[in-house]
Amino acid sequence: MGQSIALAAVPIHVPWQFNLIIYGGSAIIAIAAIIAAFARALTSDRHERGKFFVKRTGLLTAAELNFLKYLERTVSSRWQIAYKVNMRDLIDIRGNDSKSFGMGNKINQKHVDFVLCSISTTEPLLVIELDDRSHNTLQRQEKDRFKDSCFQDAGLPVMRVTCRASYDVRRLSEEIERLIEEC
Repeated sequence: MGQSIALAAVPIHVPWQFNLIIYGGSAIIAIAAIIAAFARALTSDRHERGKFFVKRTGLLTAAELNFLKYLERTVSSRWQIAYKVNMRDLIDIRGNDSKSFGMGNKINQKHVDFVLCSISTTEPLLVIELDDRSHNTLQRQEKDRFKDSCFQDAGLPVMRVTCRASYDVRRLSEEIERLIEEC
């Protein structure tokens, strides 16, 4: 039948088939200790607060927050304002070939500053990009042209606003209405 082995002075009856698997109590304890140590090593970094990640103090920069306050006065209750929106959430890619897949990946890594949407349907109506001094570099202008061309191709207008300390709400409103009506 089987044979008995003693673990810590307690006799246990083990069938002969398990003799190859269990080679004494100390081996089981050692394996369990190794597994526990390995599991602790894998999860220890995740539980140390602030080691890799730190919560941001706000979603918008100071300039974006300032513009948002003017935009809220301008838009009132006519449209919904969304901010920090991923381009992939605004436009879809046509086709299933490798070029389409590549374009999808390219826009998935970019976001826009603000989007005005229909309140009833959430359809995006206008993209608003706030351009600070960083948009004066050639590299940034190339990225801006790429974004603009994607939205133009999709039929979604883009309004570029130069970053300022204050904005003319009336003028902002007129430009927004003009761009939305043109589409």
